[in-house]
Amino acid sequence: MRSGKRCASWGFTGLPYPEAYGGGGGSWVCFAIVLEELARIDCAVANSIMANSTVASLITNFGTHAQKEQYLRPILDGRKIGCIGLTEPNAGSDAAGLQTRAVETENGWIVNGSKIFISNSGTDVTGPVVIAAITGKKPDGRNEISNFIMPHGTPGFTYGAS
Repeated sequence: MRSGKRCASWGFTGLPYPEAYGGGGGSWVCFAIVLEELARIDCAVANSIMANSTVASLITNFGTHAQKEQYLRPILDGRKIGCIGLTEPNAGSDAAGLQTRAVETENGWIVNGSKIFISNSGTDVTGPVVIAAITGKKPDGRNEISNFIMPHGTPGFTYGAS
């Protein structure tokens, strides 16, 4: 993760995100060029930054102000790294085949399922994991999929052996 922190110190992780939350306010074209250049040297580092960006984009576009302050800021400045939980044992990364489900109760949401290959997880800088889960059906019969921020230490949320 040292290279990830170095990328953050250079402003790469926050490049295309709002300055109001610690981002660089740059363009997505510049960010794509940075990722391409990183991938020329080490694809794993570029992939890690891209997975972090997926989480940052979800929180930027759909998160509340409080979620942006709590989760976005640290993954843009490199204190934490965002993790994306989409891939499942029976579906791979095909969102249409998800089996993880989330049900709303009076006390919040209960998410049940398994993920594999959660990008960026299991490190000392692991930040929030964003988990994709089925939350209902659309009028056309397709699954409705929602994303949930799972902070490290959430009761019932565990990491398996890597």
